Amino acid sequence: TTATVFIYAALKGLRKVEGLITKGKKSTAIQILVSDTPGKVGEIGNVFGIFHISILNVEMHRHEDNTILIEFTLKHTGNIPILEVIDKLSSINGVKKAEFI
Repeated sequence: TTATVFIYAALKGLRKVEGLITKGKKSTAIQILVSDTPGKVGEIGNVFGIFHISILNVEMHRHEDNTILIEFTLKHTGNIPILEVIDKLSSINGVKKAEFI
């Protein structure tokens, strides 16, 4: 259908844009809003490991609504598949938002 073709074209375009954004960079940052429960930082770190992304720095900010905003500075050697990383992070129980900044 036309909608399927449009969605496919949009996704292909986003892949090109994400490649341009991350190409050649040695570090980048991501913010993740997560419920304040034990083990979340470890689960997030495991996702970074899947994509061969190293953590250079971590900052955490507790909120009164029992959430934590975690900002990671990340090191990588190539292009980060942004959409895949965000999707994998979002699948972690308790992750409310994840975005590269």
